[in-house]
Amino acid sequence: MNWFTDPALADLERLEATLSDVPETETHALRDSRLGQGQFRASVIEYWRRCAVTGCEALELLAASHIKPWRSSTNAERLDPYNGLLLTPNLHAAFDMGLISFRDDGSVVLSSRADPATLEALGIHSRLRIDDLAPNHRK
Repeated sequence: MNWFTDPALADLERLEATLSDVPETETHALRDSRLGQGQFRASVIEYWRRCAVTGCEALELLAASHIKPWRSSTNAERLDPYNGLLLTPNLHAAFDMGLISFRDDGSVVLSSRADPATLEALGIHSRLRIDDLAPNHRK
């Protein structure tokens, strides 16, 4: 995959290559799920256009992260760009693991489970914040 390849399409191509022995109904479900994730990412990129926290504009490096986890979301919430943040890989991983969160005012919350030295080494600290949260993000 090169820098200009859509990650969702590349993932879909890899998925297609592994589906030869999978029943057709499961194949459709897997394709639809992956395409939905690509649609979610595109919507989150369109909204944020950069990392919501750091301002990094290298879209190929950024991850669309669900605020309300995928497993707990309705189908509409799974695709809702207001249920998403565009984050650098370190922030995305820490957010998904519950090591950081964000208050309604956009300021970061560091989990007591997180090792402060590890967070600091990753550039994650208590001064981070999201400045452009809309009321719909706070739901």
